[in-house]
Amino acid sequence: ALTGEGVQASSLAPPDDSQYVLWRGSTKTQGVSSVKGWKVKFNQELGTGSANTTNIFVFDKDKGVEHPVKFILSCDTSTGSTTVMITPITPYTAGGNYVLYISRSVKAKNGNSLRNGLRMPFTVAGQG
Repeated sequence: ALTGEGVQASSLAPPDDSQYVLWRGSTKTQGVSSVKGWKVKFNQELGTGSANTTNIFVFDKDKGVEHPVKFILSCDTSTGSTTVMITPITPYTAGGNYVLYISRSVKAKNGNSLRNGLRMPFTVAGQG
């Protein structure tokens, strides 16, 4: 498995949600664990360096900053798919509002990219 680690960014403008479609069948996910890991499966093997904090990130809507995350990638050679496990380096804030973003810049090994960027809003369990 390959691993990558994000670095906490300073304050920045929130991503433009018009560039990202809601995850298929997704509504805002409520009450997730403060250490929730997200498992994202791509149906093709990802290109080298495609899973990075520019292309896959979690944005803290309340603080206006990216939340630091790390990645664990695993490839299934029988299907040619890649699974990316995205976990927070530090726990999410209780009651906090976040969005997981997957950019169109994520590319498969063969050069194909996603049709659309994806976003999945979520709220952490507890009260902030």
